[in-house]
Amino acid sequence: RDDCALGHGAETDELVAGNETVVHVEPALVSNNEDTDDWLDSCTRCTFNLLVAAEAAGVRHFVLLSRMDVLINLPSEVALVSPSWRPRPSVSPGSLGPHLAEFTARQFAFSTGQAGGPYEPTSPMVGPKMRVTIVRVGDLAQAQGSRFWSTQEAIAATVTKTVTDTSSTQYSVAHCGELNLDWTPGATTANKTKAGVTAKTNSLAPKVVILGANGMMGPPVAWAMAQAGSELLLTDLEPDSEKRDKAQLARDKEFGSGTAH
Repeated sequence: RDDCALGHGAETDELVAGNETVVHVEPALVSNNEDTDDWLDSCTRCTFNLLVAAEAAGVRHFVLLSRMDVLINLPSEVALVSPSWRPRPSVSPGSLGPHLAEFTARQFAFSTGQAGGPYEPTSPMVGPKMRVTIVRVGDLAQAQGSRFWSTQEAIAATVTKTVTDTSSTQYSVAHCGELNLDWTPGATTANKTKAGVTAKTNSLAPKVVILGANGMMGPPVAWAMAQAGSELLLTDLEPDSEKRDKAQLARDKEFGSGTAH
């Protein structure tokens, strides 16, 4: 987040070129007390730049992994939450950021595309060319501090199913999370992980680039999609560091050695 590489330039264009699908894993906000400028910039401007580059490169499907925290302000007595629920984010950056990323992607999906690239006022109107899907996921723990929770296995399976879906729906929303009935308003969210991934083999093998493949959700998603036969390009903004080395060791322990990033 400190140095957002998703600018409107050649590097982003090269990143998405030749792929059928882009999976954009929004980075998690570590603390609501930290400087949030780069975080909100990543959720909005960088997401928009990626959408523009993906559509211009002929990408067929853009998948944004968002968070169910965008529903945090739903009444606490709500016992059934479906993708048809409209977001009710709080002003907390951890909820507002994913909401703004969703808003950017949704507006892009319903915008009128133009020959020669999106938002080129001198080009003729041709309509949108790229599918956009939002996948909202819950916290990786069923802790008291999480209103919505999920597992890495469920997230990986949901993303794999979304990517291999052949629907022609221009814009859709999917949920991967369950309501934690023990949640109490004002509680902090949990960030625990659960190891292990299973995936069914799928006959489709699209070329997919995953942005954010080095976080808590990225590795199991990548592993499940690889098991399904996808050809993957794994990327992350996190530079080489002790944090990355530890993440690599954790992947090697869980999935076997040689999982080069």
